[in-house]
Amino acid sequence: MELLVTICVLILISGLSASLNGNFSKKDKTIFILKDINEKLGEMAQMYKGYDEPIGAWPWNYKDNEFANEAILRKYILPVFEKHTMCKEKPLYCVGGFMTLDGEDYTNFRRDNEFARALVGKNNVHIALKTTGTCNPEIKNNLCGILVVDVDNKDGENKLGYDVFMFGFYSNGTFAPYGYEASDEIVDQRCSKYNSGDTCAQKIAKDGWIFKKIGTDKYPVE
Repeated sequence: MELLVTICVLILISGLSASLNGNFSKKDKTIFILKDINEKLGEMAQMYKGYDEPIGAWPWNYKDNEFANEAILRKYILPVFEKHTMCKEKPLYCVGGFMTLDGEDYTNFRRDNEFARALVGKNNVHIALKTTGTCNPEIKNNLCGILVVDVDNKDGENKLGYDVFMFGFYSNGTFAPYGYEASDEIVDQRCSKYNSGDTCAQKIAKDGWIFKKIGTDKYPVE
């Protein structure tokens, strides 16, 4: 009995030590970060709505997209994080290029000045914001801006739906994973190795923030 108790204590200490050292699986870390960002920015959207500054009223359609992105990022988004560092050097941005799940190359994402970028939070997650320039509060679920999240802060894989995920700011005041207004069928279809992977954050969210199989395919993250 004493031996069993000792073994249980050692297992508990080992597990606690691993947690404290951040030795989570990539899948666990990905879900933790995505859920955390989704919750923080969802709360932010409600807060500014209470201040009578709803998402649809932000300067999305300003003629200088680069200025609009940085202004929105600084004023509305970054204050919800404990720490942040704006990327100042160009063209060496925090967030690099990325590939879609079906192999399309988005390396121009690195060079595009229309994305405002930042290194945020204690997890050092890279985010990038881009306005669509077509935000219209009178149109339901009109997409105002796209937030791209690089969860592992690396220049290695950088694949949409694997370690890069998309969220959207919508004219009705909603912040949600990209594709939240689409049908489950479309979300599942686009979050697969045969498509771009842009709806994978929404797929994870609608599945209760866990990874499930997509038909016969698994999520890219294991």
